[in-house]
Amino acid sequence: MDKKEVSDLVGKEINSSGKQFFDNVVFDNIIESLVELTAAVWTYKDRSMVLEKVLQSVIKDKEDLDLLIENYEPTPEDIDKRKKEREALVANVFKSFSRRPNNLNDEMKTNE
Repeated sequence: MDKKEVSDLVGKEINSSGKQFFDNVVFDNIIESLVELTAAVWTYKDRSMVLEKVLQSVIKDKEDLDLLIENYEPTPEDIDKRKKEREALVANVFKSFSRRPNNLNDEMKTNE
């Protein structure tokens, strides 16, 4: 696949109505949201495990390490950064719910 073909494929995915798993867009949005959330959770879990291993190589006593983590006081800058990252995560997880099919009203009428 050449660069243009990849660009065309990626562009179509980004500009599309999203992946279709089911006939109902609401179910598709839920699945896509769940996939995004699962990917984010695994990324954070994996990073936490790596950080714990790195810290354990520096701080040998696990109780000392646990105390340092539990007693950490975030700075105002930390709090602001966490807020922005939390908002970005929420926006990313729930972005699929902003999509609506062009014929949503037609679908609702046929389901009544």
